[in-house]
Amino acid sequence: MPLPGPSHPMQKIADYRTIRKSLKSAGIWSIVFGAVALVMGLMPPTEWILATLGLVLLGTGVWNIAAPRPVGVIADGVTLLMVGVYNLVFTVLALTQGGSSGSHWVMLGVLQLVWGGRRIASYRRFASAFDQQPSDAELNQLDALVDSVRKAKTKESQDVIEIAVEGVHRQNWKAKLSGSEALFVEVAGHDVFFGTRESVNAENRGKVMIGNAVKVTIDVSGHVLKGTMSSDAWRTWEQWKTGIVVPKAFAA
Repeated sequence: MPLPGPSHPMQKIADYRTIRKSLKSAGIWSIVFGAVALVMGLMPPTEWILATLGLVLLGTGVWNIAAPRPVGVIADGVTLLMVGVYNLVFTVLALTQGGSSGSHWVMLGVLQLVWGGRRIASYRRFASAFDQQPSDAELNQLDALVDSVRKAKTKESQDVIEIAVEGVHRQNWKAKLSGSEALFVEVAGHDVFFGTRESVNAENRGKVMIGNAVKVTIDVSGHVLKGTMSSDAWRTWEQWKTGIVVPKAFAA
């Protein structure tokens, strides 16, 4: 499936799609964890702070599912910060009172603070995502493009490569490099980036210690993906970047 030209406002449509889908997923988890926290908080002896936190999580989750808006990103980030602070404070208090080791709760609390901060920081990107709502036809076109990239078998494709992106946990991305256009898709997530040969740049940071993969940093119009890709994928990337593509030879 061909990619739209650079004049097409596909990134705006992608941001709208991303924020709606991510808020829905976050809302579901907020409802689940909010219900658990509320039940646990109301069990004797009652912990009103935990019960209140559960209500906040429930409310945020329902709101983000029923009426997704960019401001919901901030609400989701704030609730993550609240949960992180709760886990850290009450774990430390339990330890000072002779409780058993709770290092896993401390680690979870720290991660929740990091996730919450990143979530709030992402608001700037999505703040204008709802300024103009895409049509159903445009969203369906984007869904079809994303699905085609996700399902593409990189070993059998001339223009799709895979990148293992570093982070709290590894995320696999695929990129379709077609003509002078590029589409980057988070395989197990909702994020989508469009770029052109001029706006997308990559740096080869050398080979990994084991295997033939290379370490790369890719800048897609200001969005940075840092991770690894196979040496074959890097050759495909270089060919696309220079505009001189040598067809892959596939086994019969």
